[in-house]
Amino acid sequence: ADVPQISVEQIEPAPIIDVAPVASAPVAPPVEDAATVEERAKLASLLEEVKTMTQERQALAQPEKFDWQNLGASLRQGVANLKDAVAGLARQIT
Repeated sequence: ADVPQISVEQIEPAPIIDVAPVASAPVAPPVEDAATVEERAKLASLLEEVKTMTQERQALAQPEKFDWQNLGASLRQGVANLKDAVAGLARQIT
């Protein structure tokens, strides 16, 4: 099969994103509305997830005691929680 050859010159450079406007934007004082309370609850849940993942990682040092059946589900849930938390923080920043 013919594989097309791509030279370095043909690769487009990624655009540079200027983060200065976001970094220098004024930060409003926190408002305890329902969304903030919900985000705080999500972050608390995320912290629990991190603790669980830390315990699982420590258990990996003892494979005979590790719950291998739930590893995939636990990792997927942890990634989903991280995505939710980051999206929530992004909503608060903008």
